[in-house]
Amino acid sequence: PMSASHPSESSSAGNGSAPRLDSYPRETNFFSFHPLSFVDDILEATRDYCCDGVDTLEGILKEDPGLAGKEESIKNSCDAVLQLLTKSIDRNFDKFELYLLNNIFNIPSDAIIPSDTNTTTSSAVPPPISASQEAALDREIEDLRRRVHSTQLLAAQAKQQYEGLSHEVDTYHTWSRDIKAATSSWKPDELTEALSHLRDMNSAISATHTKVHSRPEWEALRSLPHPP
Repeated sequence: PMSASHPSESSSAGNGSAPRLDSYPRETNFFSFHPLSFVDDILEATRDYCCDGVDTLEGILKEDPGLAGKEESIKNSCDAVLQLLTKSIDRNFDKFELYLLNNIFNIPSDAIIPSDTNTTTSSAVPPPISASQEAALDREIEDLRRRVHSTQLLAAQAKQQYEGLSHEVDTYHTWSRDIKAATSSWKPDELTEALSHLRDMNSAISATHTKVHSRPEWEALRSLPHPP
């Protein structure tokens, strides 16, 4: 409560001016109160505490029997103490106010606060699409799904064919290595009949090789990764 004998003076600190309520709009919106009003509330509460303290001191001094008859002097002295306290409070609250405004309640201009985001997003909401546009998008999505499914089936078939052809070629290569190893120790007069069989085998291998590489899907198969 305000003191009766020592009423609190109005703020702001130092100059007694009212808070500049038209300033700090972003800070006011973010904190839900005006920064200068916050400072003034603290200043007023501090001054009230000082007034109450001086009033209590004045009352105790007037009740002292040794100071009987000096009530006016006690009041003047307490008023002087209050003036000193008020000057000190105003001087230090000026510093306190500057610190709060520069370091606590200051929102940088490049900082995005919820009110800024709400303003931006509300103006950037795309217009609703029509029923015909929605139907066209649904048809496009369905067509893409069918194309993806067809591509997956073709890839699976191509992979299966690739595996079968690769196995066939590997088998012929194995046969060729085995024949060469088996005939490496033969005498020249024993190779005549074997050479005839080798020519037939070589012709079969060449035909298979030509068959494999002449198939239309060979180029597509070569682009597929090897099976693990």
